[in-house]
Amino acid sequence: MADDLFAQIRQAWHSIGAWVDRVQKLPATPAALVEEYGQFAEERAVGALASAVADAGAVAGSLGSVAATKRSLADDGGYLTGPQPPSPAYPKSIWWAGQVANAAATLSSTMDALRSRLEAGGTDADTVRSSLCGPQGMQSVATAAALESEKLADQVGDASQKITDPVSRLAGSQALTDAGLLRGKLTAAIPAARSQAEDDWKTATGHSLADEGPLPPLEDDQVRHGFLDRRKSEAAAKKYRTLRQQVTADEEQLAKTQRLLDDTAGLEAEGTQAIRSLADLTSAIRSVSNEFSQAAERIEGACNLATDEQLTDAAWLERAVDLSAFPGLAAAAQRFTERALVESTGDGGAW
Repeated sequence: MADDLFAQIRQAWHSIGAWVDRVQKLPATPAALVEEYGQFAEERAVGALASAVADAGAVAGSLGSVAATKRSLADDGGYLTGPQPPSPAYPKSIWWAGQVANAAATLSSTMDALRSRLEAGGTDADTVRSSLCGPQGMQSVATAAALESEKLADQVGDASQKITDPVSRLAGSQALTDAGLLRGKLTAAIPAARSQAEDDWKTATGHSLADEGPLPPLEDDQVRHGFLDRRKSEAAAKKYRTLRQQVTADEEQLAKTQRLLDDTAGLEAEGTQAIRSLADLTSAIRSVSNEFSQAAERIEGACNLATDEQLTDAAWLERAVDLSAFPGLAAAAQRFTERALVESTGDGGAW
């Protein structure tokens, strides 16, 4: 059960992290988008895209990332182990898993110690009650772990609500639709313009271009100036230079437009998966919370309802509080904390 829950948590963060990493690499202002990707068909469309990226980035920032967690950990060695959790949800999940591991291990070891003392006949009912429900007792440990779990689940659930709108706006971005149309237009126009430029080069110089690389500049001393060819050569040279400027600009824009489409390719699917994964993550964390809250209820019931004879019966007490799931929960949570910054996504990442 515990292994399944933390496997679900790891897988959820893997999917969420893929979306976070993609979004955080995108420029989030109109000026930055234009600088990175060149021209857009409509100013309003690029403004809308920037707004969607900025809002998605705000959600991504609240979730956190492996890279950001590592940077914070480098600055503060106690970032993931201090008394207060980090703010972003991902490092908070690591901190929380550490709390879960400690609480589960504490409950298990306390129960083991109680059983040993009871079997040896050296503990009375009042001592058992104090261990179970005293100020630092097992009930308080379980209740505190349940509360921290609920806090994290609430934060993840809040992000789940906030992510939907920017994911939808990115998916329906007019700027990205226009970029796809522009790519098609440039892909068709560049070969035709280049072919004409090559013909003009040959007319102007008397020989063909040597290779298929960028169109080279045409210097005056390369243009034929013979009496019969001069006017035709100079006209061709002028046309070549104009076409060269056009082809060079179009090729640069095509590269930038292709980069925009590459940088956003699959982003809708990743956003949709992140939405589902946030719901899965919330559910898994609440399941962990339920383990602790139900244990707290069983412990409280034993304190309030059991007779002295029952409380000093080791076998009865173990059945009544039933902490059998907690050794596995402690181990699974500890493994999550140990692997949270080193598990590979398969592409060099660490989600």
